[in-house]
Amino acid sequence: MRTRAVLIAGAFAIMLVCCGGFLFYITLSEPFLPDRDEALPMPAGLTGEVEATSWRNCGSGTCSWRVTVRSTSGASSAQVLQQVRKHLEDQHGWRLDSDGSACRGKSFIDMREVCVQTYVTGTDDVIVHLSGHRAIM
Repeated sequence: MRTRAVLIAGAFAIMLVCCGGFLFYITLSEPFLPDRDEALPMPAGLTGEVEATSWRNCGSGTCSWRVTVRSTSGASSAQVLQQVRKHLEDQHGWRLDSDGSACRGKSFIDMREVCVQTYVTGTDDVIVHLSGHRAIM
């Protein structure tokens, strides 16, 4: 009876190690492309255009994409940036810092990180940049 319990415990330990390694590989080893619903759709009065050249941009442990946001009512880039940041916080749960950036875990189980950054370019375009990173242990 005792031998059987030891064998069952050993089999369970082997299975845990194998499955644990597989789960580690799946959840931590590869960067990912963040879902569009991390930032889109934009609120009324703003349009968001995903830049075709940025879609599926991956390398060095990060995948990312960018959205150029414009006003449909002629608002300035500073006003658009303020609207975008409020939208990301209120509708998508982001807690942006004073620079308009934030990172958070993808999920409770998936330890990889998704980040958002908002800024105005030199040509007054408002950009939302989303990136998915492999977990750093």
